[in-house]
Formats: sequence, structure tokens, C-alpha cells
Amino acid sequence: PAPVDKALQAALAAGRVPLATFLDMLLPEPMRNEITELAGVTHPIAGVQPLRLVPEDCGCSLPDIQNEVIGFLPYWLQGPGDGKAPMPVRFDKFTRLQYMGALLRNTGEFVRPPGWNSPGGGFARQVDKHGAGLDLVLYRRDFHELSRLSGRQLEGVLDIATAEVRDMLAERHDDWQGKLEVLLPPGWREAAYVYDGVTVFFDPTDAEAQSEGFERFYLAFLMRLVAVMHEQPTRHFQLNVVVPQHLLGDASTAFRFKNLMQVMKRAERRRSLNEDRDPKDRSAAAATYKSSADYVGQGDVSVRFLAPLGVGSDLGKMQLRSRTDFNEELVGEDRMALLGSLVPLLLHAGGPAAPLPPAQAESLDRDLVYIGWSFGGVGFWPVPVAGSGSGESQLKVLDTRFWAFLVQDTAFCKFVCPMRLPFRLALEALLLATGAALLAYGWNCRVRRLGQLYLVGLWAAGIATLAVAFAVFTCDPSLNQLRKGNVPLLVLIVVLVVGGVVFTFKRRVEDP
Repeated sequence: PAPVDKALQAALAAGRVPLATFLDMLLPEPMRNEITELAGVTHPIAGVQPLRLVPEDCGCSLPDIQNEVIGFLPYWLQGPGDGKAPMPVRFDKFTRLQYMGALLRNTGEFVRPPGWNSPGGGFARQVDKHGAGLDLVLYRRDFHELSRLSGRQLEGVLDIATAEVRDMLAERHDDWQGKLEVLLPPGWREAAYVYDGVTVFFDPTDAEAQSEGFERFYLAFLMRLVAVMHEQPTRHFQLNVVVPQHLLGDASTAFRFKNLMQVMKRAERRRSLNEDRDPKDRSAAAATYKSSADYVGQGDVSVRFLAPLGVGSDLGKMQLRSRTDFNEELVGEDRMALLGSLVPLLLHAGGPAAPLPPAQAESLDRDLVYIGWSFGGVGFWPVPVAGSGSGESQLKVLDTRFWAFLVQDTAFCKFVCPMRLPFRLALEALLLATGAALLAYGWNCRVRRLGQLYLVGLWAAGIATLAVAFAVFTCDPSLNQLRKGNVPLLVLIVVLVVGGVVFTFKRRVEDP
């Protein structure tokens, strides 16, 4: 018999039933687990339409921005009108987008909505084409059962969760672009994977956050994720950790700074000022304050802590800063490193499109000014779009405070950048074809006898190659650092010198 049956038999023999036994009779453990899991799902997954995105008259995210600008994409978001149309997004106003996502169950398995892996390219390819990163949100809100795990039970749940996260991070694009990119040199291919990282969004109650059981599960889960990312040291990952604003740094909870810094130092490797960082790693504090030997990461991982501020963030952002200023667990370089990795998350309502009232617009402007100078970036829940709520007003203020002072893309680059794969393939094909034609002309007499027609073709191919090369060099974000240096000038000088030497010392044959 089950333990409950034994307890019931003993209670009946004694002539009374204890309250705990009676409650177990009313709600057995399997049913209790199922109910708590359902309680953690605020938006039904069954029947939800896969997320579809479309660019709203925009180019790529500018690579020169130092702060993160993050937008959340909950799986239940729908397009305008009846929800059947794709949702328009200003990709050029964000550095990273978060797809929510995957819901953690008591068993360690994840429940995922339809289309989470962006089949056929889908929303993930749109994000990638416009130069932004994409992370998968792992969500859980009830920790009554998981906090009770220990020993082998805990390890078993973590094994299942780790294996599923590893598989989700291994999801690859299966569209035509992913198939054609094998034709490009390895260093010039776009991201082959759907997701660049994960966001751990655990939302416990205050009592759960203070329990030893939650802290045990929380830290073990994060360390397992770090280990998964370190398995691929050549791949850049982003690990975002959502921390309740009012519990950030609270020494009585799992969100104390000692734990957060432990995760960051275990995940990130020691930085140097002159290292080449991933183009999507936009942490200005990375090289300056993360150069101590305490950073022992074995892979290319960047950690961010996201703190939701709630509605009315004027006071919230200052409280967030004060928590980092007056805490004995966070001093010196650690404090600056955490501030550079801390991203306040602003919440706003959806609904019919309407501009922000002047007072709220002014408040948002103050928020972004303060956040831009005090933290590592800003986030929005959900991602603001022009056709929903005050999205258009938010995008205008965001552009003014985070993007407007950067060198903007031209209309030409706004077209070329999202289409950079066809341009790269065209440049590669033209270089190979033109090079082969030149070799044939120089080494084969029969080809030279073709005369002027062949030369006209060579000139046309050369002009086309230069035009495509100009477009790629001017607008491709992967060449941003190259454009800033003197390499193009040096290459031009070398080409001119070599051409001059060849022309000067070429053996001349007199006409017969």
C-alpha cells in the first residue's frame, strides 16, 4: 500500500485522522503537482498561433551601441487586427529580443508553444537578418515542489532540464538561407542556430525566495546552464537572469549579490582590453571591470541581470541603484561589473494604439536618461510596436535617448544589411568568376584572340564586382571594425604598388 494508505489505516485504528493525512486524501501528490503546474501557466499554450514578425520599415540594429536594448516577445503576442497578420517590429531599435518561451515543469521537462523553434526561418530569421540577438526564456512561477528536491531527486530533475536546454540551444535554422550559407567562408556565415542564449525567468514568492530549497535549486540550475554553454567554447552565448527588483541583493534570498556574482564569474571568462568580442556582446563594462582572475569561464558567455521595475519606474530605478550602492557583498570592481550587466526592465500595457500622455512621456524620458548612464541597458515588456498601446511613443523616446546620437544607416544600407546573404554570395561568385576569367586571359592565347568582346566582358564583371563589394563593405555589420581601421587603405596601396610594379617591369613585345 501507498504511504498515505498506511497512514490512513493507522489513523483509523487510532480513532482519529490527522489534518495532514486528511489533506493528502483530498489532494494526492500527483494531482497537486498537476494543479501547481497549471497554476503557473497564465496564458494557455494549446491552440496558440506561432509567432510571426515582419520588419517595420527598418534596417539593422546599429553595431556601435554600447548598451543593451532588450524587448520581450511573449508567445501569445499576435499581429494587428484579428491577429492573423505578422506583427511589425522595429528591429533596428533593439539589440536583443527574448522569446517567451519554455515553461519548466516539476519533472524538469519544458512545455513549449507551437512554433517555438521558428520552423522554416520564421521569426528567428527575421531577428537575425536585422542584426539582433535572440534568447529563449525559461519560465517558472511556482516552486513549492522544486524547492523540496534534494540529492538524487534534484540531480534527476536537473539532468532532464539540462538535456532539454542543450537540445533547444542546438536548434538550427532550416530555411533556404541556412542551406546556402555553407557556400560562404566559415567566418562570414550568419548564426546557424535559432537561439543565441537563454533567459532564466524564475518568479518565486518572497517566502520561496528566502527558502534554502529554492536557493539550492536555483543555483544548481544556473550552474548547469553555464556548463552546457561551456561545452561549445567557440560559440557566443548570452545568459540573462531575471531578478525581482525588490529582492535584488537581499542577503536573505537566493538573489543576494554573492550568488549573482558567483554565477557571473563562473560563466564569463577573464576579459582583456584588446580582445575581439562578439559583435553582439555590447557590454562596455566587460573589458574594464571583468579582467580579474576570479572570472574562470571556459567559453564565450555574457551574463546580464534583468530587473523588472513595474509600473511607475521613477522611484524604482533609484531604488535599484541604491541596492547596489549600499551592500557589503558588492564593492569595488564587482559593483561596477554588476552595474554594467544590470538591465532594468520597463513594463507597459498593450491595448489599442494611443500616444503617451505628456506626463508619462516625460517620465519615460527621465527613466531612459537615468538608466542609460547608470546601468548596462534597458528592457521593455512586451516589445513596443507602433500598432499597440503606447508603443509608438515609447519607440520615439527610446530612439532619442539610445540611438539618435549614433551614425545612422543610409536608406541604401537599410536595404542591403537585411539582404547581406545574397550580396555576400554574389560577391563571392563574382570574385571567383572574374578571377578565373583574368587567369584564362593571361594564360591562354585562344582566349586572348577573342579580342575586344572578351575585354568588355571582363570590364563589366570587374565593375559589377566593385559595385557589390562597395555595398558589402559599406553596409555589412560583420565588417564594422574593418571599416573603422586602416586596412582598406593599406589594401588599396598594396594593390596600386603591385599593379605599378607589374606595369613597369612587364616585358613589352613590339608589334610585328
